[in-house]
Amino acid sequence: MAAARRRTGEGGTGRYVSARKQRAKNRPAAAMQPPLTPMIDVVFQLLLFFLLATRFVKMEGKIQVRLPRLKGAAVVKVMPIKVRLTAVGVERDGVRIAIEGSDESIPDFVKLRDPG
Repeated sequence: MAAARRRTGEGGTGRYVSARKQRAKNRPAAAMQPPLTPMIDVVFQLLLFFLLATRFVKMEGKIQVRLPRLKGAAVVKVMPIKVRLTAVGVERDGVRIAIEGSDESIPDFVKLRDPG
């Protein structure tokens, strides 16, 4: 049988402590670790929920179109338009706008952009 020790309590009365309890008391406390099984179960349930609740939609697709057949590439030649700016005024702080090859003067840049 395990040997027991006699300990004196606060009131001077003695009590017996078994050797097993004495060893358990002298042993360092084990670190507490939360149970991981319930957490893993919840994570898998959430993963399964989102996989089943998600609707996968095809974002792109083929459009059936009948395109015209061309024999060759059409070349469109565009002539460049040259705009001439001339300083005007006493202190040369104004500007006169003219399109090269035309005698017409344009009053401002807004009219140059939108001639209609």
